Amino acid sequence: MASENVRQGFSRSRQALLDATIKLLEEREVSDITVTDIAAEAGVTRPTFYQNFRDLPTAFAAAALYRVRPVFENPLISMIPKQERLSIVDSFLRQITYVLENYRDFYLKIFKGPAALRVLDELVEGVAEHMERESPVMDALERGPLPLHEASHAVAAGSLWIIRQWMQDPVGLSADEVAQRLRLFATMSVCGGLGVAQEDNKLSEPSHKD
Repeated sequence: MASENVRQGFSRSRQALLDATIKLLEEREVSDITVTDIAAEAGVTRPTFYQNFRDLPTAFAAAALYRVRPVFENPLISMIPKQERLSIVDSFLRQITYVLENYRDFYLKIFKGPAALRVLDELVEGVAEHMERESPVMDALERGPLPLHEASHAVAAGSLWIIRQWMQDPVGLSADEVAQRLRLFATMSVCGGLGVAQEDNKLSEPSHKD
């Protein structure tokens, strides 16, 4: 019972810290936000912050992922067998890009702020972990030439690069066009090599001509 109370306490504290981080990111520049600011806004102590997040970039990345959490954790998606989820990939990616477009200023602050590369590293980790749990392409990546952990992180990093470039160019592609580009990138990354078994991957061994 005591351990359950501790877990519930951490959960409430983490939620309060996430809400505080999002609120402050909407009101200030990233460089003007400190751990003390977030803890004070959340009504917790600095040690409680560090019990939930390693540092500020980790908190910023968690806030960024939290904004798209309703899409990732849609209960309707979880009801579809993983191997059948390819049929809803387009809809899933469109929902994500719509959320990102709606909160463009919020995400740009994170992508352009201090320690942006650290934040991106954390985001890659979070997206890759979700892919390994839920994505229908994981079975293919498991058969590919790279370890699953490396392959999922490569696809996640490439996807986030596409998203970051799009968000920094407000007169560029529409949300629908970016969703299509993400689908194409993921499909070609997997079917074009990362999801091809080593013995079937003609690019895995360079050819030598005399």
